[in-house]
Amino acid sequence: MLFQDLLTLLREVLAPAALIEFGGLTLLMLIVFAETGLLAGFFLPGDSLLFTAGLLCGSPFLTTTLPELLLCLNAAAIAGYACGYWVGYKAGPSLRKRSASRWFRPKHLDATLQFYEKRRHWALVAGRFLPVIRTGVPVLAGMVRLPLGQFFLLNVAGALLWTGSLVSVGYFLGRAFPAVGQYLEWIVIGLIVVTTLPVWLRLAKPSFVKPIS
Repeated sequence: MLFQDLLTLLREVLAPAALIEFGGLTLLMLIVFAETGLLAGFFLPGDSLLFTAGLLCGSPFLTTTLPELLLCLNAAAIAGYACGYWVGYKAGPSLRKRSASRWFRPKHLDATLQFYEKRRHWALVAGRFLPVIRTGVPVLAGMVRLPLGQFFLLNVAGALLWTGSLVSVGYFLGRAFPAVGQYLEWIVIGLIVVTTLPVWLRLAKPSFVKPIS
């Protein structure tokens, strides 16, 4: 019974009408900002929400134009990374010593460090497409004192690619197949599973993450 109630709640929250009624574009911007700028936002499904925003923009459910949508979501993504950089710059030493809590997992920061070490500055771009990783990358950039000029360019480039690709796919899919909105909740659930499962499986491996020294 509880599972059925949770499934019903999830389907209602992800329904197009509910997204518009409970915040619309403003809510989407806040979620994108929180996931990319606040360590506590690692659990938010940014990929699926960007796709959903594009799909709704290309359907009768949302009147926002594609340029307006991209402008607002890009601004939220860029501002989120800037906030994460500032947090890492100011609180880096204390974050390394902080113990695990409900909203903070040191292993997530450790995983991000390994991802950054393999890809260096391009982690700020590629990391946008990986849940959990994208939340920690800007914080790590601040912790290692990445020059602001480099951070700004990579921040903007990553935001444009991330929001532009996912929103555009949803937008043009909605225009090509208007009836796809009927299956939106299942598409979103599928996107959440596809984008988050590989990361969580990697994090679950004891050999994957080594503590930050």
